[in-house]
Amino acid sequence: MLWNLDALLNDTFGHRVECFDSQRYQIFAVAHGSYCPAPSARYQEWDFSFLNAYHSNFRLVNLAKEPRTGVTNVPVRVGRRYVSCPGGKYHNGRRGWLVFGGGAGPTGQFWCN
Repeated sequence: MLWNLDALLNDTFGHRVECFDSQRYQIFAVAHGSYCPAPSARYQEWDFSFLNAYHSNFRLVNLAKEPRTGVTNVPVRVGRRYVSCPGGKYHNGRRGWLVFGGGAGPTGQFWCN
């Protein structure tokens, strides 16, 4: 799961600096050589687990409204788009959503719902 998320960020943002907004559960990029905005309690630079990951199985999807992911989970966005997980494993064989939160997935904070 983390490899696919790192690959998606590399595929989407290239060499820019990725930042995680812990209030909006959104990953966005700033120019190479720049820093994530303040305050650092809210905006953290993305810490890659797999630096050379590319060609993610995750997809970015534009939706008119936030997908339903349960009471304790929040869908993760990259830029303004939601992250869709590969089909066949979630939601009765359909694509699921990358979420942050309550479901204690295999990676702790992020998992596919």
